[in-house]
Amino acid sequence: NQSKAQAALSDIDEAFNNEDFDATDATATFHVSNMSCAVCTGSVERFLNSVRNEYSYVTNAVVSLPTNTAKVAFAPIDAVNAAEICSKEVYQQLAELCASTVTKGGYPTEILNVGSSSSEEGTSLLDSAARMEQSRRDELHGWKTLLLTSLLFTVPLAVIKMSRMRSENGALSDSNDGTVAELQDVTNGMTEMPPTPLDWTELLLATPVQFYVGARFYKSAYRGLIHGCTMGMDFLVALGTTSAYLYSVIVLVIQILCKYEMFGVHDISIMKLSTTFETGAMLITFVTLGKFLESYARGKTAGALQSLMELQPVSATRVILPTTLMEKLINLQNDLVGDEEIDYALAFEDANLNSIATEEKDIAEVQIGDFLLILPGGRIPTDGILVAREGTGKIKQPSLDSLDESDKTDHGGCAYIDESAFSGEPFPVAKRPGDSVYGASVNQLSVILIRVTATGSSTV
Repeated sequence: NQSKAQAALSDIDEAFNNEDFDATDATATFHVSNMSCAVCTGSVERFLNSVRNEYSYVTNAVVSLPTNTAKVAFAPIDAVNAAEICSKEVYQQLAELCASTVTKGGYPTEILNVGSSSSEEGTSLLDSAARMEQSRRDELHGWKTLLLTSLLFTVPLAVIKMSRMRSENGALSDSNDGTVAELQDVTNGMTEMPPTPLDWTELLLATPVQFYVGARFYKSAYRGLIHGCTMGMDFLVALGTTSAYLYSVIVLVIQILCKYEMFGVHDISIMKLSTTFETGAMLITFVTLGKFLESYARGKTAGALQSLMELQPVSATRVILPTTLMEKLINLQNDLVGDEEIDYALAFEDANLNSIATEEKDIAEVQIGDFLLILPGGRIPTDGILVAREGTGKIKQPSLDSLDESDKTDHGGCAYIDESAFSGEPFPVAKRPGDSVYGASVNQLSVILIRVTATGSSTV
């Protein structure tokens, strides 16, 4: 569901919200392909954490398997002169080095965003959603093609093996003497001594599955071995299927030598051995089926993530504060004592929101501290706090101690926000000045004014 999808979407940023992460450092976000398990994410994290150049280095890296994304934090080597030597171009070069390192490790990587933690620059949410959807489709199509190819060869291979198993085993089990003549007597039900045409047919059917469908497992196993000697699931699949395939090939070779008495090989008991080409082919087929189903399930999550991203508005209506309001805010700022915060509701209590000047801005240009105007039925562009509401009975900041229960519930009217997109709550939530509102939620009944408190990936 969408709540689980939202949790998957924000897991990277939650991992960075710890005491070791310096919010002033630069960050970069990447899209990483070909990750299939926790071993893959661990390998990508090791690649990223090992990257550094003469000016800066990677201090932290977090990889998300559900979204195929990675986020890294950069820090300057010389913290004293960081402002002089660590420009955005330096971090851009380091991000390119990160992408190159991970790509060489077998996980194709591209840069989504490079910038400081305090500024959200780069691709929009819609661009990220489109990129994620395209990656999901490519991955699903790849596994579907491999699965169909594997089934095309494995099904007839299994049918051949099962159809001949009883008669072949029954005939060979009666031969205990080790002479060619007796073996031929007990194999009257067979067309000829092994290897038979059916053995060669099994070899021809198993080979494409082993080396075409299984090539993806071989490549992943090879990458794991040369980069950190990691033996993950793909290594085990490659090892098991290769063992079964090589055993069958060796049996065929020995049976050929025995059949034609080449190189002095005369042990007729070798003819009792049977090949196991179907074992490796069926194992690869079942693992590929599992990969396809996993990719399909992850596609559902990616689809939910894309739906969430598409709920985010691509533009916002920013308020151009008139001189009188600016002066009022400055006076309130000057009157603050200690850690007190400005009561923005007090500053805007007499403002006419319907006539205030506004301008349309791209969501990427919205900054913390901006005032945004949201019309009835409009989506809130980003996280913020409610400042004012236009309409009959404007909401004030009440003293709860002086109100009875009915006044606490209404008190002249509230702003109602539909937060069902991420909370699942079917009814609009009443909001008063100072209450938090969240991006992608829907304003219901009246014009409202909010002050931005978070943008981009910092939002809920």
